[in-house]
Amino acid sequence: MSGKLLVLEGTDGSGKATQVKILKEHLESKGFKVLALSYPDYTYIYGKIIDDFLHFRINLNVEEQFFIYLVDMLKDKEKVTKALAAGDFVIMDRYMFSTLSYQCSNGFEYNRAKSFIKLMELTQPSIVFYVDVPIEISMQRKQKQKSLIGDVDKFEKDRKLLENVKDYYEKLINEKFFAQNWIRIDGSKDQEMVAHQILSELNKIEGNRI
Repeated sequence: MSGKLLVLEGTDGSGKATQVKILKEHLESKGFKVLALSYPDYTYIYGKIIDDFLHFRINLNVEEQFFIYLVDMLKDKEKVTKALAAGDFVIMDRYMFSTLSYQCSNGFEYNRAKSFIKLMELTQPSIVFYVDVPIEISMQRKQKQKSLIGDVDKFEKDRKLLENVKDYYEKLINEKFFAQNWIRIDGSKDQEMVAHQILSELNKIEGNRI
């Protein structure tokens, strides 16, 4: 049996990382093997370059941004393929949909970006959960979180950018780009309610085996 690739998408502060952790623990409690990945991957060289960019230590033009974010995901392509072939679940906190939404909001041409994505022959997700939150909540959450660990980065503090990002996500959802199952999740609810909604939607598709 082939595995399933589940992707959680949304703006910064939508609660994706928390939901990936909850979903991973739930699936493992049911006996499934799970590979969880998060992007940008700040433990790797590409993620470190992205971190330098987001915190104003280096400058990247929009084409450099697009490809460095994409390469950060491409490095795990073989790992993902092997896990899925073994019948495991792969859960991603962001995938190339984020690259499309954020870098196109910064000026990368949308159709050109989609063309490059298709050339990469990445694995299509079984489900994309779009965790949708109002911009106000998104920014408040990040400010609260970063008050404990550091300043918000250049994307997290840019309200206009985040509004544009949401618009591009809506385009991707309407087009069902690179995934047939796009499911909108109300991320403004408390984390237990969000987790319940994700599991409920997953079970609808998976025949109540989760």
